Amino acid sequence: MFEQIVILDQTGLQDWALDELEKVSRLPLRIYESDPESKNDIIGRIGLADCVFLSWRAKLSSEVLSHCKSLYYVGMCCSIYSPESANVDIEYALENNIVVKGIRDYGDEGVVEYILSELIQLLKGLGSHQWKKEPVELTGRSIGIIGLGTTGSMLAKQFQALGANVCYFSRNRKPEIEKDGIKYLSLQELLSTVDILSFHLPRGSCLLGEKEFEHFGDGKIIINTSLGLMVEKPALEKWISRPGNYAIFDGDGIDKYFAEFKKYERMISAEVVSGWTREARERLSRKVIDNVLGGAKKITLLLIFLTLCFWQVNGQDITYGSNDGQHVNISDTKIYYEEYGSGPALFLLHGGFGSIHDFQQVIPDLANHFRVIAVDSPGHGRSEQADSLSFELMANYVSEMIDLLHLDSLYIIGYSDGGNTALLLSNQRPDKVKRVVASGANSKMSGLTPEVLGYLEMVNPEFIEASQQEWLMDYMSKSPEKDNWKKYIADMIKMYSNEVIIDNKQLANISGRVLLLYGDRDVIKLEHGLEIYNAIPGSRFCVLPNTPHEVFSANPALVNEIGIAFLKE
Repeated sequence: MFEQIVILDQTGLQDWALDELEKVSRLPLRIYESDPESKNDIIGRIGLADCVFLSWRAKLSSEVLSHCKSLYYVGMCCSIYSPESANVDIEYALENNIVVKGIRDYGDEGVVEYILSELIQLLKGLGSHQWKKEPVELTGRSIGIIGLGTTGSMLAKQFQALGANVCYFSRNRKPEIEKDGIKYLSLQELLSTVDILSFHLPRGSCLLGEKEFEHFGDGKIIINTSLGLMVEKPALEKWISRPGNYAIFDGDGIDKYFAEFKKYERMISAEVVSGWTREARERLSRKVIDNVLGGAKKITLLLIFLTLCFWQVNGQDITYGSNDGQHVNISDTKIYYEEYGSGPALFLLHGGFGSIHDFQQVIPDLANHFRVIAVDSPGHGRSEQADSLSFELMANYVSEMIDLLHLDSLYIIGYSDGGNTALLLSNQRPDKVKRVVASGANSKMSGLTPEVLGYLEMVNPEFIEASQQEWLMDYMSKSPEKDNWKKYIADMIKMYSNEVIIDNKQLANISGRVLLLYGDRDVIKLEHGLEIYNAIPGSRFCVLPNTPHEVFSANPALVNEIGIAFLKE
């Protein structure tokens, strides 16, 4: 229950959604229909409210948030693609325990319909313009998509169904869509190949300047329905002034330049936002309400992936992971591990950016039942770095370690990245691995929530030095190669750039018993967890209530109870 909910501007929330919000606000909703005129206007509207909902037009900067002392929930009635493009200062909110929830995939259908409608009219001369001397079809046209998110993917498939030759450029390759015959090209290759170019990128992106437009050439069409121009304005104006070039924009794409661009005859534009339909408002309202009502009523922590990866160790006596363990040499790399207890062998594989210390709260109880072998992955904790880093490499290292320790069989508990490694190892070594508890595992990077993927794009050495100093100090206090920490960060970034971690064929080949464990507030989408569950024969699926991604510290007793019972069956 919130004390006071404020609707900051014209959010598009339908009446039934406002009625639902009334039920969780002690005071009546305070609703504003107009755009705020200034920072002070925003601060005044929010006042002492603890919950606010806003569209993409209003901006909650760190300055604004710092004045809203009671605020702890921000509901964005728009998409969050990355912290940089968000209209809320995500980093400030994270540091001050303000929850920020965005939504995605609510207006894509309307955008795709608009693009198809306007483009077909232009190709066939059904409106006030005709691209070529004679009407032409989409069949055989060479079309490039820049940004293959939901809208870009939907549009690519529609173009393909109509016989167009479709290729794409994106920061991350999309193997699934490439299997359907949609080809990846570098930006330069794309510009020199296609006749029609459609942008689907986060706000603030800018990919084309004068040089790129020259490379693209004339007699072409560009389409933009993203938030903002996506190209340099002078370069666009120079290009559109040349004969044979056309541009199609909706209200989002043309941004604030609708009146100014009217002077360009071949600039086809609309003031309306193409994705803003009755159906889109319904989807938006449902997603916003699900964000509020779908989890715990009282939220005090923003569950963002980096918070969980770069978790703080303040006030804790670091024991596990710093207990003068042993090293084993694998491929000229010293791998650190610690052993506790006796009985059947149980490997503990930690998460990304973590170490053995991830299991601080569960090792004591596990050691009462098993011979616990807790391992620091290459480059993590007290292990040396390998030449490179990948999930396959980490699985191979553990496989070699099993043989070096002369283990006949073993169990594995893997957390996050360690869960992924455990699944790969279960596929590779059915002769050794009997049972696996994989917590927070993802077989594809797209299995992570959009907020997490946006945060991962921020990770670089500069980000670590600026905002994760305590993690960095902890890392350097353990690492035998502390002066080479930037290579470790680069290796992690490269590892996360690959979409597929373990494919469905490998998952289907797992013969050992697998328990998939997730928190109900996990940074892995639960529907993705279900995909893995459906792919592994005989696996089990468990969701822990009121639990984030970091299950081993958030709910250690319950995790041990479930895990030990499963491993001992």
